[in-house]
Amino acid sequence: MKDMSTSGSLNASAILRPISSPEVPTRVGVRDVAPRVHSSSLPQTTLIGATGVLLVAFANVAAMHGDAWGDILFWSGLVVLFVPFALTLVSPNPSRTERIVLLLEVGLYLYLVKVMRSPVAFTFPDEFIHLRNLNNILADRHLFDINSILPATPYYPGLEIVTSALVNLSGLSTFQAGIVIIGAARLLILLSLYLIFEQLSGSPRVASLGALLYSANSNYPFWTAQFSYESLSLPLAVMVLFLLLRRETATDRRAATGWTVAALLMVFAVIITHHMTAYILIGLLWAWFILERVRGQNIKYGVGSIALIATVATLAWLLLVANVTISYLLPVFQYGIQGLLDVEQGSARQLFRSNTGNIAPLWDRLVGIASVLLLLVFTPIGLARILKSYNRKPLAIVLGLIALAYPLLLPLRLVSSTWEISNRTSEYVFIGASFVVALGLLEQPWVAISKWFARQSTDKAGFQIPAFGYAVIAAILFMGGVVAGWPSTARLAGPYEVAVGSELIYPQGLSAATWMHNALGPENRIAVDYVNARFMLAYGEQHPISSTGRGIPYLLTGKHIDSGIQKTIRDNYIKYTLIDRRVSNNDPLMGLYFPSRNDNAPTEYVDARVYQRFDRAPQVNRLFDSGDIFIYQVEALGDNSPTQ
Repeated sequence: MKDMSTSGSLNASAILRPISSPEVPTRVGVRDVAPRVHSSSLPQTTLIGATGVLLVAFANVAAMHGDAWGDILFWSGLVVLFVPFALTLVSPNPSRTERIVLLLEVGLYLYLVKVMRSPVAFTFPDEFIHLRNLNNILADRHLFDINSILPATPYYPGLEIVTSALVNLSGLSTFQAGIVIIGAARLLILLSLYLIFEQLSGSPRVASLGALLYSANSNYPFWTAQFSYESLSLPLAVMVLFLLLRRETATDRRAATGWTVAALLMVFAVIITHHMTAYILIGLLWAWFILERVRGQNIKYGVGSIALIATVATLAWLLLVANVTISYLLPVFQYGIQGLLDVEQGSARQLFRSNTGNIAPLWDRLVGIASVLLLLVFTPIGLARILKSYNRKPLAIVLGLIALAYPLLLPLRLVSSTWEISNRTSEYVFIGASFVVALGLLEQPWVAISKWFARQSTDKAGFQIPAFGYAVIAAILFMGGVVAGWPSTARLAGPYEVAVGSELIYPQGLSAATWMHNALGPENRIAVDYVNARFMLAYGEQHPISSTGRGIPYLLTGKHIDSGIQKTIRDNYIKYTLIDRRVSNNDPLMGLYFPSRNDNAPTEYVDARVYQRFDRAPQVNRLFDSGDIFIYQVEALGDNSPTQ
């Protein structure tokens, strides 16, 4: 029988086997080839990194008890966690296998930072949306159910499909299965980036450093670690790029067919998982194809056919299955374009200040600014390296163009109407920026400067100051990403819930949602604010209506019942209304909390007339009262009864 490992078939050894490319220089920076005999630093690095994870765990415990030193423990834990891995990966000593293991370990450790923040349940706003979609699939055994908060999400069920399969096969809870799926996706993107960078550069050192630097994007620590469709689709899209890059080295048609089939399966998986990632993947594939033609290279297995299939399949899914996405995305694009056009007139945004007015500590601001400056320094050096040494690799040029978007998007963070565009694109931009910055860090002029400052040869064995310098820079870039992506008050877990005897007193919003499910049944249409809508959707299994375009804000905040409120109830078929007398902080990154999380900050309440108006209406019944949250049955106001 023919040896499958030598025929290019898709098994583990074939995927992870390094590719030798004679046209790509393998020497980047200091000595890049591991010596024949070296002492592995894997055990020590693993132990030190685990200690960093433990410190982050203690930081969350401190935050749960309201101790101010939790933030110090948090940053100390991140430094202890990250620096040893960075120091080892930038060193020329580790073997290729050791680099891959270390990279996956640090990826897992960084994922635990998010998991420890919410260790028993999903708490991020988008997680509630996908939890409801997942529960619908498990309960009804069919796809495309209704989601009243984000109607487009049920039509991209890739995440929910694989999670429900794991739930059914393993017996895990939905939360446990979701944690496993997103964790696997996090490892997949790091491994895919390593394999892409290695094949392009011919250097395991560049590949491991580049994949590590991907964690410096502002959405890596928390946003893309949540149970949401982008968290799965983006790793799948990066896997597509690797499979197509690997296909270029296929030695026969059978091997090429295997890589093609695998790539197409991943493409289809991306299409049914997340709309925006699918569009970006199509753009990357077409850019790759155009560069193939512009360079005039004779590439046996080009990406043009894959790009065409991906485009047709995406349009077919959009028009035939998920056409609701058009009405969902169109306002988003319009708002973004208008924001770009109005940059000059847009209101200036104060950096390092959250929506709730929290200003980042001085340490955060210094690290954030330093990380941006370092990225701006090493990006052009890396781009020059690509143009000089990797210009025959179309995908390398594509990654360089992606990296070029980073400095171009930075000014958008200075304007209130466009800062989110810059922030939300960071996980895509860093697919290229991490590779380019790694090349810039390991470029010969920088190595020469490091040698001069270190006053020692890089050929000496053992600890080397230049490598330590690289690790420090990588750590600053990573911590700068944490600062830019998440407010200081939202990085750690909240206080413990109050326990009475053996029963837990849940937050009022969750209690209201649970009560409504048990007392009134699921699938009721209820007008509710942004925060409580998530609880009602995921745990109450209701159809919450919170859209601003439907008159809901006025229904929830108006001080009198007038014809406008009656029309809103009638037009939206609203049966119940939830009124929360606490004022929401309107900061989704903070999690689902109403009062400000500043120390000793008093809770702000709405005018009492807002909820008392329903108490005075004879057609309205108060069904639930937790002290702050009231649920009213208001469907009778939808008729033409006199205004109260």
